[in-house]
Amino acid sequence: MNSERLVFSDPYVLGSKADHFGDLEIQFPRFEPAALPGLIAAVRERAKSVFAATSAEEIGNALNTVDAFFADPSHPEVRAIVDLIQRTDGFSRHDIEHFGLGVFARLVRYDRGLIGRFVAASFKTRRPVETACGFLQRFGTDTPFRRWREPEIVSHFVSGNVVGYSSILARIGFPIKSGRGAAQIIKLPSTSAVFPMLYLDKLKAVAPALRETIACGYWKGGDREIEDVILAHSNAINILGAESTLKDVRARARRLCPRAAFLPHGHKIGAAYIARPFSDDPVLREHTMAGLVRDISAFDGAACYNTKNIYVQGDHRVFAERLFERLERFAETESPVSPAAKPIGQALRRIHLGSGDVLTSSRGNAIVRIRDKAEFWLPDEAYRYVQVMPIENETALAALLRKARPYLQTVVAAVSDEVLRAVLGLFGSAGASNIHYPGSAPLLNVYEEPHDGDFDFLKIRRPYRVRFAATNFKRNSDWLEAKGSS
Repeated sequence: MNSERLVFSDPYVLGSKADHFGDLEIQFPRFEPAALPGLIAAVRERAKSVFAATSAEEIGNALNTVDAFFADPSHPEVRAIVDLIQRTDGFSRHDIEHFGLGVFARLVRYDRGLIGRFVAASFKTRRPVETACGFLQRFGTDTPFRRWREPEIVSHFVSGNVVGYSSILARIGFPIKSGRGAAQIIKLPSTSAVFPMLYLDKLKAVAPALRETIACGYWKGGDREIEDVILAHSNAINILGAESTLKDVRARARRLCPRAAFLPHGHKIGAAYIARPFSDDPVLREHTMAGLVRDISAFDGAACYNTKNIYVQGDHRVFAERLFERLERFAETESPVSPAAKPIGQALRRIHLGSGDVLTSSRGNAIVRIRDKAEFWLPDEAYRYVQVMPIENETALAALLRKARPYLQTVVAAVSDEVLRAVLGLFGSAGASNIHYPGSAPLLNVYEEPHDGDFDFLKIRRPYRVRFAATNFKRNSDWLEAKGSS
């Protein structure tokens, strides 16, 4: 049998590990404990010299070039990348192209002159600030004596991700003022590790010196022989993982680097609020469901932004039945369930088969639970698996969400234009950070929207004590007209 081999490398991480995907072997860089002191010193010194010699405009131009490359799905090299990701991660082409790479089109279109302007404005008022794409609101009171400080080393602990977003971590350390930036150490996720390396390879091709400010490779999560050394040298720690992982790393960080900025991003559970016009009116309902099935199904429901709890004004049972039909059709025609996730769907189907309040497809492509009383449900599996419930109004939902604050991030909202800013205030004060229109839950605008309530690139330099929430639309025509023209 013929086998293939793909090798990724890093300028600092010289160890390696091999993963196999059928007859394809991929070699990834792997951190080695003995090499860490020299590695950390080398990447730190290189970052100082690179950022001293590179203007913010040059960095912005390089990033735009990289973003524009990944934003063009017609490019033969990008099509080959999609094929490779599908082969290694198993996700559908639809999800890889529309959501994994879809974020880059938004970055390319964004006016760089607006970067940071709306966040600065939001610090000055408690009212919603109109942004280029939506609204941004601050919650809480900041400590006025927080000084700006540039970190020398930012470390990223990534324990799993979906296509696309892990690559954007590399932007956090790039300078946003006066040409000063940070060296970065990035842990490859245990799954979906191919795209971060592809992104860094493209950055290397466009701007080799910028790539040399980053050390990226794999280590086993919880390996204290590696992690404690990195923590001891870090000025900022960005961690994405399970709550147990966050708790463990935070405890060690308090001892090893007590003054470092800590950016924890734990397990989140997405929700949706469907106001009565969008559940009753046939045309609005069709548009809403067309988006909602994408929010539910993206990457087989395994991401923090995927909708799980769906709250409906109106007849929630009829809505659930129609949603289930759409989910089945979507999996059959546009975004098939990945081979790795299929056993989860079949197991859930066997568990719920025969239940009057759980809709299951014959192939296990979607599972829809129906409850007659609203609650914040914690799903036992990450899958295309949702619960539909009735809710009185947005005020009642905000009170319910507030009790689930640690799990909140993305709330899909189908509401009238007149209450959108009020919904931002209600859901934002409850703990949600990203209020999205149906069909856009996976699409984060990093320049205007916080990540779990924070703008990470800012917080590592100015450790403020407030939090933010944002919408990614100003009025329903922003997404309804786009749907109508597609």
